[in-house]
Amino acid sequence: MKSRVITASIAMPILFAVIYAGGIWFSVSILLLALIGSLELINLSKKIGFKSSRSILVICSSVILFIGSLTYGILLRNADNGVYLAYWLIAVVIVSDTCAFFVGRRLGKHKLAPNISPMKTIEGAIGGILGAVIASLAIKYIFTELEVFSIDISVSISVIGGVLIGCIGIIGDLGESKLKRMAGVKDSGTIFPGHGGGLDRLDSVLLNLPVTYYGFIWIS
Repeated sequence: MKSRVITASIAMPILFAVIYAGGIWFSVSILLLALIGSLELINLSKKIGFKSSRSILVICSSVILFIGSLTYGILLRNADNGVYLAYWLIAVVIVSDTCAFFVGRRLGKHKLAPNISPMKTIEGAIGGILGAVIASLAIKYIFTELEVFSIDISVSISVIGGVLIGCIGIIGDLGESKLKRMAGVKDSGTIFPGHGGGLDRLDSVLLNLPVTYYGFIWIS
């Protein structure tokens, strides 16, 4: 737990600073994450062993999905209000993951997907979604007070956004857990002490990047 806190304390300010800076710094960061994630996926594929055409299809599709989703990070950052949209997404995902962890740990009794991730529970998933909604509403209020958005984000849109982010984050998390289970490993890598690999940190964000981007275009 100590290493997780130390890593997060260092990584989060850097992440928010890079998002704020944008430009070449942000693009290079996305490329580095794409490289790290792709290498981790290749490593997982070696452990899986390409035992079947299904395994090959799963890994190739995962690499394409990973890189494709990350490109939406650049599109999102370069959109109108892109800095604040990125901050919103990351904050909602962090709160959702944190709530899912603690609610599942304290109240979890019913397994969500025992064949994929035995530790995840239905109660934890619900806690994560509720946490995402609360975070989305809180950030909407803060951004409204600061007048940083050029459009008015309604309460209903904030709630729907929170639910979507929470649900899609769970899907991404389970997808990565399935790959790790096939490979017989606990973490995708070790680049982030206490947190695992790049995939472990991005699994809840990846699929949410295109959803957030197109969702914002739709309401604009």
